[in-house]
Amino acid sequence: MPKALVTGATGFVGSHLAAELLKRGYQVSVLVRKTSDLSGLLNTGVELVFGDVADKESLKKIFFDFDYIFHVAGLIKAKNLDDFFKANAQGTKNLLEVLFDSGYPVSRFVLISSTAACGPSLNDQPKKETDLCQPVSIYGKSKLEGEKIALEFSHKIPITIIRPPAIYGPKDRQLLNFFKLVKWGIIPLVGKNENCFSVVYVQDLVDAIILAAENPKAEGEIYFIADGEIYHWEKAGDIAAEVWGKKPFKFTPPKFLLYITAVMSELLGKFSGKAPYLTRRKLEEIHYRYWVCDISKAKTELNFKPKFDFRRGAQETINWYKQNKWL
Repeated sequence: MPKALVTGATGFVGSHLAAELLKRGYQVSVLVRKTSDLSGLLNTGVELVFGDVADKESLKKIFFDFDYIFHVAGLIKAKNLDDFFKANAQGTKNLLEVLFDSGYPVSRFVLISSTAACGPSLNDQPKKETDLCQPVSIYGKSKLEGEKIALEFSHKIPITIIRPPAIYGPKDRQLLNFFKLVKWGIIPLVGKNENCFSVVYVQDLVDAIILAAENPKAEGEIYFIADGEIYHWEKAGDIAAEVWGKKPFKFTPPKFLLYITAVMSELLGKFSGKAPYLTRRKLEEIHYRYWVCDISKAKTELNFKPKFDFRRGAQETINWYKQNKWL
């Protein structure tokens, strides 16, 4: 029974990964803070390991005897910009340093990064792993820094890096508002058909992560993981509306309205103490035209075969939202 440690298991992707590893017969431990909401992990069969990647001293108390370490934990939104680097870069460094100092011969350390680390394509061609990385956001820069740190350890620890685009599926809150709007028959278009992007359903991503961890060819490699299709807002909205059985009303929100909404979101975040997701910097990132990645490397080397296009994935996601009364 292989032993795995999953960071970020209280979050969206980490919780799905931990559950899938358990299904496949792994002995799963999850790294959690004592202040975390652990309700979703209780009675699931995972072992709780208390620590924080941002606190190196807490990691030194862990007995590292894991065959696989899946580093999913990170920030996608933050109250201040320094927090991105503390979580996504320094947190990765802390974990790798303590792992290396432990001397335990881990079979693979898998870092879950993001297409944001590489940045959008500037020539309307899907991004490949060999392309120059040009992140356009602080989040993306922090994820790229985390990748660089991981690769510095690659001669000491077997490393694999996974770069997903926008991830959706059951338990996801980031695209929940999009599905809510479609339920009401409203489809906001950001740049109409000019803005193209890749997406990945969470189960496909989890399957790819495990494939990469278990494949000897993946050591020292980076992989984009997506469903292999190219979407734009109108196409994605039409698919989601069809799943809902709605006749959609489409509109393109003016840039000034999006800007005002982002400013209000930032102000609300300051007053509430919560990190806002929609910010002025996020708008700048969204307005780049071509956030599309090429998954041919993962298909060839990992035999990765995505099972969920957006139609099937949206149906599964909406069904889960309904069953759990999120919609």
